[in-house]
Amino acid sequence: MRTALTRRALLAGAALGLAGGPGAGVPAGADPVGRRVALVVGNAAYARFPALKNPRADAEDVAAALRALGFETAALTDLDRDGFAAALGAFASTLAGADVALFFFAGHAIVDRGRQYLVPVDAAYEDDAASRRDFVETDAVRDLMAAVRGVRILVLDACRNEPLRLRDDPGGGRAAPRPASGPDAPRGTVTLYATAGLDVAEDGDARNSPFTAAFLARLPEPDLEILPFFRAVGRDVTDRTGGRQVPELAFTVGDAVRLNPSGSDAAGWARVGASGRAADLRAFLALHPASPFVDAARRRLADLSAGN
Repeated sequence: MRTALTRRALLAGAALGLAGGPGAGVPAGADPVGRRVALVVGNAAYARFPALKNPRADAEDVAAALRALGFETAALTDLDRDGFAAALGAFASTLAGADVALFFFAGHAIVDRGRQYLVPVDAAYEDDAASRRDFVETDAVRDLMAAVRGVRILVLDACRNEPLRLRDDPGGGRAAPRPASGPDAPRGTVTLYATAGLDVAEDGDARNSPFTAAFLARLPEPDLEILPFFRAVGRDVTDRTGGRQVPELAFTVGDAVRLNPSGSDAAGWARVGASGRAADLRAFLALHPASPFVDAARRRLADLSAGN
């Protein structure tokens, strides 16, 4: 669950938690842009959970940035259980032959018996059976992405606490959530959590949450491999929140990948050049200030502003 901060547990001695299997790491290597696909979900208008301020804007801004980086991107907001299932089914149909797949979620999430669940906007906050029936298990999303021949990336701007367990057994033990990119994850899976296990993530008062703001702010850095990129995002979130929110990175051995590699401006321009979305063009200009397509992007943006 994303919520205003009340109490935070810090990871002692670390600005970013890491979890991985034996020998986990992502080796350096060539990173052709290849075919890259993304599903971005932002849930805010909850019926039985507190409504959230940022996830719609988080989803819109992340989707615009990913399109500008050349990702085939679907962006959806306020998905109920059926809508979430349909979105994942449509996403699955894009994965065959993809070199990189990315799933981004902003909204409420809970942990129940060590498993993390993403919360659709119509989900009930009731019991263990409801969490299995109405929520979307992170592992199910990860397993869906196993069809990708390259790297699978999950970015989860959501909480990882156990509200059901704490409500039903306030004095009981808490099961640490099992990372979606733990030792049993498919090779080449990387997951960045907005917060540490058994903790909560801020929604924030600005347009974007502290986590999504840090994620977007780092994207313009060219040719930064995914693990250093995510570690930098983690440090930034920790700094932005005064140490109250500490992201966690989990990964298995996989190929090197860069979200903003050399050549991504050409792939991005192919996605947004004919776009009718000013946000996509603004994201392109922010991410590729030295691109030869900058003048064309500015002209297209001016045309849109003028109503052409």
